[in-house]
Amino acid sequence: MGTKIYMTGLTPEHSRKLHIYNFNVDVEYISNLTGAIQQFFTTA
Repeated sequence: MGTKIYMTGLTPEHSRKLHIYNFNVDVEYISNLTGAIQQFFTTA
């Protein structure tokens, strides 16, 4: 258990660089900031 990381707005170039540097951590990618806001700051 630890801090969960959410990344938004990554381009394919960002993804390639993370892969090159073996960025192996528990990261969840959200395609855009609007999706992140909806996921974390709206109530159902």
